[in-house]
Amino acid sequence: MDGDVLPAKGKKGSKFIDAHLSRFGLKIGTRNQQTQLVETVVCRFCLAFGKEDDSLHENASSKPRRQSTTPKHFNRFRTELFEGYMKRMHPLKWHDYTTLTTDEEKSDFFSSPPVPYVATMQAAFGSEGAIQLTIKPAIINTIIGDLLFHPDDLEGVPHARAMAIFTDEGKHFMIDEKNPSRFRLCVRFMSRGASFHMAAALVNDTKEETGIGRFGGCSDAVAARYARYVCAASLQDLSMHLGGVWAFSLALDCATHQGRSYTDVRCRFSLLGRLFNFHLLAIPLYNRHTAANIFNAVTKFMDALVPSWRHQLLGVATDGAATMVGNTNGVTTRLEQAAAYPIKRVWCGLHQLDLKMQIVFDNALNESYLGTLKSLIGYLRRQQNLITEMRTTCPKVADTRWLSMYQVTKWLCSNGFRVREYLVQTAAPCSPNTVWWVFLYALREISREANAVFVSLQGRGTLIQQ
Repeated sequence: MDGDVLPAKGKKGSKFIDAHLSRFGLKIGTRNQQTQLVETVVCRFCLAFGKEDDSLHENASSKPRRQSTTPKHFNRFRTELFEGYMKRMHPLKWHDYTTLTTDEEKSDFFSSPPVPYVATMQAAFGSEGAIQLTIKPAIINTIIGDLLFHPDDLEGVPHARAMAIFTDEGKHFMIDEKNPSRFRLCVRFMSRGASFHMAAALVNDTKEETGIGRFGGCSDAVAARYARYVCAASLQDLSMHLGGVWAFSLALDCATHQGRSYTDVRCRFSLLGRLFNFHLLAIPLYNRHTAANIFNAVTKFMDALVPSWRHQLLGVATDGAATMVGNTNGVTTRLEQAAAYPIKRVWCGLHQLDLKMQIVFDNALNESYLGTLKSLIGYLRRQQNLITEMRTTCPKVADTRWLSMYQVTKWLCSNGFRVREYLVQTAAPCSPNTVWWVFLYALREISREANAVFVSLQGRGTLIQQ
């Protein structure tokens, strides 16, 4: 019987013709266990490539159909059914397939994909829905839209553009992200330390390498938008948890990074029998590091995050800076006065040890020795030619951290020969004598031992009794 001849009338399409496997790109699905006759056949185009996107069709509708991942099974074996389905669901692949002449070419046509379409990332991403989150207004208006922007930029176009990504629905703001796969991938890259520019480039590279169009294009602005989404969603989640606990403590620390000052806020609380330690926010400080400015920024942040914080505050931990622990106007004192109940005040134990170390060395070494050290450091840090030649810069020594003393003494001892030679060549007025250098080597050994103790006490899980 010729492969194109149909069964007799009355049984049209009831018996499968083996020649149609190659002609229409089909695969036997199931057989009758007794007669071994074919009961169903499966579309190999669906298995290998998936149904084509409507946007690829010449007569695509204005609203594209969602791509299905279920392969087509036929239980009626009529040629017009096979051909009609291929033209509707696989027009491009079907057109290429019909140009092939031999059975070997047609068999190889389906061997190019490394895995079936239903097992690919395209199939998994094709059915995902949009991400929708609700955020309370105080988080968006006060924290995202105020504290994280410079006061001079609050009325500018960048601020308005940044806030436009949140939809104001009266009682709350809405986050609506229609491309979850790109969102999750970009956030993963940023969580590994990638900048906005780098994360956007990595998303685009991933799209090109994998061929997954679902990711879409990504730019620096899109990455920045995702960062604001994550920040707002995380603060919303923390706000819900903190509002449900009976008490919590705060840990504050001020720092400067790339010329910008920040107040770092952490929170510790107990929930469901577990102790949590969360980083809340690094609040930018656009004014001086005064106790009043720090206090105002922290209270503004806490009022937006947890309005009832004054009744829940159990303790405050800070470093030993005067602006933090001052008895009259320190930040901790101001927070203690703002709290509804007495609180526990804790300041950095390592900082207290730092102060003790400074007292010991102030007594052991006269004031002129440390003065010469600071003068020498300042002089060396200003010598750009020496810095370029040595490819290293003398570290600073900080009054609030004894660990910096070890870094300074280690650097001076390692580069002592070139430093002394340079001081002689330039006739530096701060050039120390030989006795001073001998004491420096002794100071390095002592600070090395102190450094080991400090490092052992810096573990995040170290408790007081340890």
